[in-house]
Amino acid sequence: MSDTAKEGDTERLILNMKENAEFFYSNSTMSKYFTECVNTILQVNFLLSPHTRTRVLEGAFVNTKGGNGQNKEADLVQEHAIRNQKDIIRGLGANKTETATRRASGSANIIYKIGDNVDKLLNIPKPTTSHTKKTTSKDLDLAVSILRKVGPFNYVKGRKFDSFKEIPKNPKRIVKRKDLVGGIHKKIQRLFLNC
Repeated sequence: MSDTAKEGDTERLILNMKENAEFFYSNSTMSKYFTECVNTILQVNFLLSPHTRTRVLEGAFVNTKGGNGQNKEADLVQEHAIRNQKDIIRGLGANKTETATRRASGSANIIYKIGDNVDKLLNIPKPTTSHTKKTTSKDLDLAVSILRKVGPFNYVKGRKFDSFKEIPKNPKRIVKRKDLVGGIHKKIQRLFLNC
């Protein structure tokens, strides 16, 4: 799915949405992501003209840096822009005018680019949740020896992790086909009522 976004593959986008719709439904029948999947599939496959269909699918991705395989999801880029605007507006304090808010919103992306550039010049690393240092071979050997003893991929009758006993192995398996079809029909009816 990550590859679909990076390559801007419009053919696999709908396949991914079909796959994810069931997962989002199993998580919550009221999931906004489930609604988005159903809405996009419905529009692209049945309601839009071929020209508009192509525009919608191609508009799902944006390439902010240029180059092959550098696309991102357009809605993700929009969410980041909105987060940047909210951060700048919060920084204005309590007595902000509408004009100040409008100016801050318009300049938020540029302010963040300047900040990123200053950090890069000062060699300040970006805060990240992923590891920046390679795992040592000693740590890898220790992890491998522990995993060999435990044998996590070998079936052992009665073995379970008590903290996660309520979580199914595959969330999609708990959804009955008739419930999913019923949920999709209800969602379609609601989408048409909002037109």
